[in-house]
Amino acid sequence: MFSYLEKRFACDCTTLYQSFFDSGCQDINGIAMTQEDRRLTLAYSAIDKLIKLKVFQSLKPHISLDVLVDKVLKGLAKKYRISAFDGITETIYISRLYVKIPCYEPFYYQNNRLHKDLKSTQNSKLDEMIFTAFNNTPFM
Repeated sequence: MFSYLEKRFACDCTTLYQSFFDSGCQDINGIAMTQEDRRLTLAYSAIDKLIKLKVFQSLKPHISLDVLVDKVLKGLAKKYRISAFDGITETIYISRLYVKIPCYEPFYYQNNRLHKDLKSTQNSKLDEMIFTAFNNTPFM
């Protein structure tokens, strides 16, 4: 059966697969579009700048991974001047950020996924730091 399918349909599958790549749309295996990759690269650069701030380090015990990912997504949307990402794009971004952020701070964020409530002053400080990090990060 495999040899029958390979002889009859292998060329069609290869052509279809190549057309997905050529069109610039999302690949069959879930590889993100190039524009999304640029946005994620921008988010990674902003996170890198944010984590190096001393003010952030002092605020870090009050910030969980959930809160940080949510704030980074909102900051990224503001950077691109959109109100929110569509559901599929947001899901891709959240999953990639959940994987990438613990690489920056492995001992802290690896097991710190519970949602924590920030005080209003801490919340506004974090928003300001993320806004500044995205402003200081040029578009890719």
